[in-house]
Amino acid sequence: MREPSAPTTVTPLDPGSVGNFPYEYESPSNYFTLHTWEYLDHLVANRATEHVPTAPSELVGPLTSSYYAWIEALAYELSTADEKALVEARLSAQEAGISMVKSYEGVYGEVTSQQMGNAQVDTKVDYIAGYKLVQWAGEKGLRLSGEVLQNLRDHLPYAPPSADQVIPAIVDYLRALKPVWNLMEAGCRADAARHAILKNLTAPSSTNGGQQVEDDKKKTVYKPALKITTPVQTIRDNLASDNGFAISSTFKDFSERQAEFWVKGEGGGTVNVFNVLSISPQGKASYSVTSLNTEARECTVDVTYKGVTGVAVEPAPYRATDATGWFATDQIHDALVNGEKDTSGWVLRPYPAAGEVSWIKYLVLSAFPTIKITYREGKQQEEVKAWSVGTKVDISLFGIPLGSIGSGYKVTEKTGSSQEEGFTITFGPAPEHITTIYDRRAYVIGAGVGTIPRT
Repeated sequence: MREPSAPTTVTPLDPGSVGNFPYEYESPSNYFTLHTWEYLDHLVANRATEHVPTAPSELVGPLTSSYYAWIEALAYELSTADEKALVEARLSAQEAGISMVKSYEGVYGEVTSQQMGNAQVDTKVDYIAGYKLVQWAGEKGLRLSGEVLQNLRDHLPYAPPSADQVIPAIVDYLRALKPVWNLMEAGCRADAARHAILKNLTAPSSTNGGQQVEDDKKKTVYKPALKITTPVQTIRDNLASDNGFAISSTFKDFSERQAEFWVKGEGGGTVNVFNVLSISPQGKASYSVTSLNTEARECTVDVTYKGVTGVAVEPAPYRATDATGWFATDQIHDALVNGEKDTSGWVLRPYPAAGEVSWIKYLVLSAFPTIKITYREGKQQEEVKAWSVGTKVDISLFGIPLGSIGSGYKVTEKTGSSQEEGFTITFGPAPEHITTIYDRRAYVIGAGVGTIPRT
């Protein structure tokens, strides 16, 4: 299988407490792992501002929950002109409508105001010919035509046997509304799609495109599908390769918390020294790029990334043909574009409080980077003098902890004696102590982010 290409724009990503990416997404039982599914089920918040345009994006609350709130807020409404045409057609079909309500209530009892409220309709006619008809038609909806009405029962797979007594009256009513079939059909399809998406989100299963995921206790459950289209063996092979790049940054003019920096070939600025690099010998105080040196001299930090690879991600798209999947952005996009316009189509009623729908489309990963810090002047702090090759440390790079579960970093090389001016320390990942595949992680460099356009 050919690996999909990355989106045009990949932005830096700070996963925060979510941590590094669990790339082993296939369990020994060939289920998708819950750890990976939970990682992908995140919104991506853009933190860039006018003053900090390069600020990394962050992983925030669950994608599926936020998306549900947007779909729940959707409604399909008619324009003033289309609504007028529908009202006039209903007036012409009023006698057939009265007969339909009488037939329905003769079988199921009186349609109550509570039932109409729950269905979000204003009349008994709309409750029967709209709400109940959509329910009985199911996720595929109903296409109105003379041929369909001749055998309407065959197109209502979810209608109970008792509905056979009501369907002839519904057919008579629908035939009387033939001039506005296109309007009714559009509304019916829209309601069916919204209903199916909400159902597939809240009750995913093998029949509606749900994804069976497994936790580390071998317990399985169905979730709305979030698929990785890059084969797991491709990810493994690429992470083990030498494919990569290096970034060299120079820091100087240290204050207590800030330093000026220059990235080779890219320009510079001012940065919080603790956000660049935090080094903690396990169980002890933290050091920054300035506090390793007794004189806080200028230093160069070289970060080398190897095993760079991409992972393509796809929320399962909703398919109207068989009512499977759950992710459909067209409806939300149309509602955003329609706004308060007087047009037939999707609207948001009310506008959802959930944040913007933004999701992971692509992850750029690497093996955990090596970090080399070079000082040409100044001496090592007292505790730093005791560090030797193999000394274990915890490291955060740009505020993001490095290392897999159960393993951190270590000193891999150190040059310059405790009495010399200038010294170099190189840190690299310690050997992994993996007990299960669920512990394996890859460093997240950035992400391609999907959003719903508003225009």
